[in-house]
Amino acid sequence: MDLKQFVYGFLKIPGVPVTYAVRPKTFPCVSYHFFGERPALRGDGDERRVECSCQTDIFTTDGNDRDIARTVKKLMRENGFIWSRSDGDAEKDTGLYHHIMVFTIEYGKDDRYGRV
Repeated sequence: MDLKQFVYGFLKIPGVPVTYAVRPKTFPCVSYHFFGERPALRGDGDERRVECSCQTDIFTTDGNDRDIARTVKKLMRENGFIWSRSDGDAEKDTGLYHHIMVFTIEYGKDDRYGRV
C-alpha cells in the first residue's frame, strides 16, 4: 500500500467526499495531496527514513468547516501524522471557503505505507 492509498483508506467523514489532488465539484469536500518528500534519517549513504508533508484542503460554500476540520485533524493524528499548520480564506473568484491543513509523517521501508 502506498501513502496515497493509506490516507484515502482512513480519511472517511460521513457525508463529505474525499478526493486526491483535485478541486472538488460538490461541497463540502476534502481533497489531499503530498509534497516535500525528504530524507529524515540517513545511513551508509542512503535514506533510512523519509519525511513527507500532506496538505488537506477543506472546501465549503458557507465557511462552516469546524467539525470537518476537527475530524480531519483527529483522523490524521490517529494514523501517525503530526499537525504542522492551518490556514484558510474565502476565495473571492469561486465563492468558496478554503481551509488548508498541513501534516507531516515520517516513515521507512518497513512501515505499511513506506516506499523508501
